[in-house]
Amino acid sequence: MKEYPEPILRAIYELGRLYYEMGYFAPAERVFAGLASIDKGSTASDVGLGLVKLECGLYREAVSCFRKGLSDGAFAFEARIGLACAFIALGEFVRAKLVLEEVGRSNHERLTSDRDLQRFIEALECRCAESEGAVESAKALLE
Repeated sequence: MKEYPEPILRAIYELGRLYYEMGYFAPAERVFAGLASIDKGSTASDVGLGLVKLECGLYREAVSCFRKGLSDGAFAFEARIGLACAFIALGEFVRAKLVLEEVGRSNHERLTSDRDLQRFIEALECRCAESEGAVESAKALLE
């Protein structure tokens, strides 16, 4: 298989990212899937595909993509956040909370220096706590 220079691979990723940010999910998915086929083990493409799958409601597929993205440090943070979001969408709040706790432990310095990111993580954690509480209340009503 032909090897592509790093600047070309980055440009392909940026094209997929731009499509995603503009809401063009089908082209973004094609770009990220193509990138994954020419750059095996590319966590950028795995995370990009995970975001597209998450946006399209394909939560199990998103989990699979984000898990692949955990292998590389370059996009591991984004992969963990995406994984937590996919677990929340699936209603797997305990798993989401575990992932978010790992994000907090392994990225403490990043979280303390970026207030917007810290608020985002806190909002996800609140979503987990609220949803767990709602599930417990519903179970109590059914008993």
